[in-house]
Amino acid sequence: MKRILRPLIYIYGLLMLQPNRVRAQQQFDGAHSNYAGIGGVLWNPATVADNRYAIQLQIADFDAHGTNSAYAYTGPWSYLHPGADFNIQGTNATALASNQPRIFSVGFQLRGPGLLVRLGPKSGIALSTRVRTAFQGNDVSASLLQNSIEGFRTVSAWHNSSFNLNYNTVTERSLTYGKVLVDTGPHFLKVGLTGKWLIGLGAAYAQGNNIDYETSPSAYAGGNGILFLHQLQGAYGYSYPEETPRLDLQTARRLLLGQNATGSGWGGDVGFVYEYRPRRTVGGAPVNKELSANDTHRTYLYRLGVSVTDIGAITYRNNTVAVNNISLTDAAVQPPSYIGIDLSNYETRIPQIFQSAGTPLENHFTTGLPTALNVDFDYHFSRYLYLNASASQGLRIRYAIGTRTFSWLSVAPRLETRRFELAFPLSMTNNYRQFAAGAMLRLGPLVVGSNNLVALWSGANAYGANVYGQVSLLQILASKQRKRTARFPH
Repeated sequence: MKRILRPLIYIYGLLMLQPNRVRAQQQFDGAHSNYAGIGGVLWNPATVADNRYAIQLQIADFDAHGTNSAYAYTGPWSYLHPGADFNIQGTNATALASNQPRIFSVGFQLRGPGLLVRLGPKSGIALSTRVRTAFQGNDVSASLLQNSIEGFRTVSAWHNSSFNLNYNTVTERSLTYGKVLVDTGPHFLKVGLTGKWLIGLGAAYAQGNNIDYETSPSAYAGGNGILFLHQLQGAYGYSYPEETPRLDLQTARRLLLGQNATGSGWGGDVGFVYEYRPRRTVGGAPVNKELSANDTHRTYLYRLGVSVTDIGAITYRNNTVAVNNISLTDAAVQPPSYIGIDLSNYETRIPQIFQSAGTPLENHFTTGLPTALNVDFDYHFSRYLYLNASASQGLRIRYAIGTRTFSWLSVAPRLETRRFELAFPLSMTNNYRQFAAGAMLRLGPLVVGSNNLVALWSGANAYGANVYGQVSLLQILASKQRKRTARFPH
């Protein structure tokens, strides 16, 4: 949680990929596989019904990322050259050519343990736990970001700038139920619903809109400039456990278990999956009654899934401060106010930056979950070959309090068998602005992958990267799959 409310001068250190940086938005990570199991529930809760597994006990599932739309890392470090110097300043960072508002996100999620149980051919349930954290910037003006990185040393004036920063760490316990509604002829339809109990472990936000400002040189050590705010409409708030400043392993364990939480709330996911299974009938008569229930999963020619995930919010009430409706006119911010902010001083520094002394304080605020509309279309070419097209559209408005999903779309050819799977997603990420090429590998109970292998291995013009993995202790298929597979009628 350290530095979470540092002004834009400190954002740069969070923007670029480092080996230990982390992810919040969900991209292609095996969730669209027929063998995703409990992993597919995050993407669409309807996948729990008619699942390939009779029982799946997941030990852990992690997903980490760091991404931005402002700077590309062009330095010598990469996973092929791990001994090279990793410096994200100076000539190692190249500004991306665009005047569009910038976004960035660093985050991490850890799931497990989790349990999926097939209740029969028509229904299934899943129980899971998850901890996720993210620090994001949205609608950050390009000039404001660059000036903050440079310490406001460039003498000039700018108008109509903006920024929206959000941090949130939450633990959730979820229950998913799915059921088959239609299984008639070639038509197959199932629906699912997830309920989530949310335990907020800490959150913060800082917003500025309609910002007119100019900078002036300063005699302060380091050469950072004085920031003159001619106009600013803003707000900020934060909530954290009392023991955060003296965080140790035992304290971290208590927080992850939801103890001493500062907020709580409820959330949910809802979705449906439709499959067109033409080979199940010929002239209206069933042709594969002898196949097991699990074999018939292979019979769809195409599959369409639609879901809305992360509906809900968390309200923070403990150790919470919120200041809204801040309006500044012709205010000066000196370098000592925005340099060196950490957990030991931000409670005094943030009011200095926003000059909110005398502004009414509130003792609660609400952060929304990163609500998203997810759609995927899966086409079954042959026995083991599939082509998946997926998209996730973030539904949170840009000035909402809370983290959000940065929209993306992906196309991924996939080779899929019971114990082996290989997929190569090609994606447009960061609100459809940047291209990424990745890979996913499944070997029995182990899944590993990345959505941006170029960033991990070449280090050339990397604007971010992610890695993910999953391991299960127990995976029992619903029934033995037979080698025979009828051809699709076209």
